[in-house]
Amino acid sequence: MKARIRKKKDSLRQKRKEKLIAETVPQLRHRIFELEKGAEQMRRALDALLIQTTITWGTAERDEETGEILGWRLLVPNVPIEDTLAAYALKASPDKDNYTLGVFRREEI
Repeated sequence: MKARIRKKKDSLRQKRKEKLIAETVPQLRHRIFELEKGAEQMRRALDALLIQTTITWGTAERDEETGEILGWRLLVPNVPIEDTLAAYALKASPDKDNYTLGVFRREEI
């Protein structure tokens, strides 16, 4: 009889776990989708910023024969990401047509 009760409890426990998993997995999949969408938006924003920065401050590379601009090149030193983020903060203020970017040492903020 005890074995039968234990088996019934185990069966109920298993069904509760399966129900919880069935309810949780779609929520987690949706959350992953939203996070991936946000990461893609951040990647696109960073790409656009780097493109515009390179066009504005870089050197135009031209076809030697036609003089046509083939692209732009901007030399940027390797960035020690963690050290830079620890030492500096970025403030961005948008207006109608531009962003004003300010970089500050963190102890000055």
